[in-house]
Amino acid sequence: MKFFIFLSHFGLLISCKTRHFDTQKNALPNAIVSKIQLENAFKIIKNTYEYLPFEFADDGCYARSYFMAMELASEGIPSSSLFVKSALNTPLPVNAAPFGKLAKLHFWNYHVAPVLVHDKQLYVIDPALFPEGPVLEDVWSKKVSSSIMPLSYLVKIGSNVTFKSDELRQGKNWVSQRQLKDSAWATKLSEMDLFTTENNSSFCGTIRSFLLQSKLSDEKDRRVKLSQRVRYLIPKLAQLKLVEPDWQNFGCTSSGSKVAGGKFIYAKEEEHTEGIVD
Repeated sequence: MKFFIFLSHFGLLISCKTRHFDTQKNALPNAIVSKIQLENAFKIIKNTYEYLPFEFADDGCYARSYFMAMELASEGIPSSSLFVKSALNTPLPVNAAPFGKLAKLHFWNYHVAPVLVHDKQLYVIDPALFPEGPVLEDVWSKKVSSSIMPLSYLVKIGSNVTFKSDELRQGKNWVSQRQLKDSAWATKLSEMDLFTTENNSSFCGTIRSFLLQSKLSDEKDRRVKLSQRVRYLIPKLAQLKLVEPDWQNFGCTSSGSKVAGGKFIYAKEEEHTEGIVD
């Protein structure tokens, strides 16, 4: 959240959360999930407590959001990604105390979490800030910014948790809070972007890295559960046609790299306790 890296290959100046180009969607009005889906959504997300480091609030919201979108999609619930940043292009001061940890002031370049729409209301699912359940967007926004600075928002469909550099630095495609409901929302699974092999591998490696940095007592157990959960999610999403055709090339390795030979395999945990690469 704090640092920017120049990638000469793409000619982009991007934050540590962005990886590649996005695909723009057409506007989709009045996206709605049922009350039952909304209630089930957070029950589904609680599965991620076993493997995602929500306690590590320094960075990684994009990867956590991605895995939460995977969990929701695997159970037939379409979601969108809601980004927020300062309209002044200054860091967001966020006082976060996830899961009973002592409150700590963080400065984020931006933040992102899954959002669902029910009864024309926006509900954000963000256990790092609200472990008790989904909250209305205005409640989430007040928590994201502990000051009175104006905020800007960017909506992406489902699994799309990346953006072009000019979208962040120049505010391209970002809207005000009043304009949010006119943005594009996922109304059904078929409208969601695919969970790409590149992102699946990259974000898996990212989560492993942040698990190590978190120094949680159950860090190793969570890495094991991460592999187990992805082993379940990817084939299920393949049945729903929400992953790329080469999904079997995916490997949940420490480096997040693809597995050669076209086999859907996982490295043993004890082989990847060091040298984690984002």
